[in-house]
Amino acid sequence: MEAITSLLVLTIGSFIAAGLLHGLIQHQRRAREQRRVRTADQQYLNGPTG
Repeated sequence: MEAITSLLVLTIGSFIAAGLLHGLIQHQRRAREQRRVRTADQQYLNGPTG
């Protein structure tokens, strides 16, 4: 019974860790995309520089 409990705790812990890692990666990806779009918008608003 104790082995099942520790296995369950390990499984839940690994799911939580995977979820946190996934959330962090998604947040970084979203932030990078926002910066890219903001830069492109700024270049568009500034008009042709050439």
